[in-house]
Order: sequence, then structure tokens, then C-alpha cells
Amino acid sequence: NDNANGILKSENTSYYSGIPVSDDSLSVNQKKINASETVNHSAKLTYTEPLTKKIKLEFEYTFNYNVSKQDKKSNNFANGDYTVADPLYSNNFKNIYMLNKAGVKFIYETKKTRFAVGTRAQQREMVSYNILENQKFSQSGNSLLPYLTYTYRSSDTKRLNFSYYTAAN
Repeated sequence: NDNANGILKSENTSYYSGIPVSDDSLSVNQKKINASETVNHSAKLTYTEPLTKKIKLEFEYTFNYNVSKQDKKSNNFANGDYTVADPLYSNNFKNIYMLNKAGVKFIYETKKTRFAVGTRAQQREMVSYNILENQKFSQSGNSLLPYLTYTYRSSDTKRLNFSYYTAAN
């Protein structure tokens, strides 16, 4: 959770042919009230099944659920107080992001080498609510994310690694 309040005040003067021109619309005197909150939940399960001494299959599942809220208010100064809401510089959003990811990996491992190849299927959904405008925006997608890793250990202190990963947000 994060809350921040402050005053934004600026006096601006325009010039026309070198002569100052008064224009109150260029001046700003606002009180900013910002509140935000984020909650994250995450879980991951991994199971490895040995098939032989050198070969294993690994299964994994990941779940993420995130909720964030952001409320930004801008109030203009009028009649001795900051009471006039400025909708142009105010917003209030609630965002929900959910991710489900399942994967399988084939692993071949000896004393000097480790080779792993696998893929993950990912389903994600984001919903964003604009509370001030009473609007809802949704976005979702599915991805197949292959990956590959290879490690060669020539000694206890020397190692060669190669990795290929894909990701989607």
C-alpha cells in the first residue's frame, strides 16, 4: 500500500512580442491525492519422475493472481480550499491479472552433461476497471513457450551453458 499527497503549484506567464500576457488558464494550483494497493498471490508445483538413472520427466504448474488498485485525485484550488475535482488529471483503476502455466520437461543428465528440453502452455487474462468512467477493459491470450538448456562440465570449475527460453506477457 502506498499513499502520497502533495500540492502542485505553478505560475506561468506567456509573452507576446516581449510583453507579458496574463492568462490564469496557464497557472496550476492543485492538491494531488494518490493511493495505491497491490496484492500478489503465487503458487508453483513441480514433480520429477525418474525414468532411468539418466533420464527424468519434470512436470510443473504455476498460478499467479495479482490485484492492483490506483486512485489518483486532482483537486483545483477555489474559494480558499482544494474542493473542485479535476477529472482530466484524476483516475481510479482496479486491475486483475491471472496466469495459469503448465509445463513438461525432458531431462537427460550424466556426470558431465545436462540436456533439458520442454514446453510450457500459458493462459493469461487481465481485466482493468476504470471506476470513474465505469468502463471495463479485458485482454487475454494463450501461448506455447518452448525452451532448451544444455550444460557441459569439463571440470569442477569450468562449465559451458547454452539456454533458449521464450516468454510472453
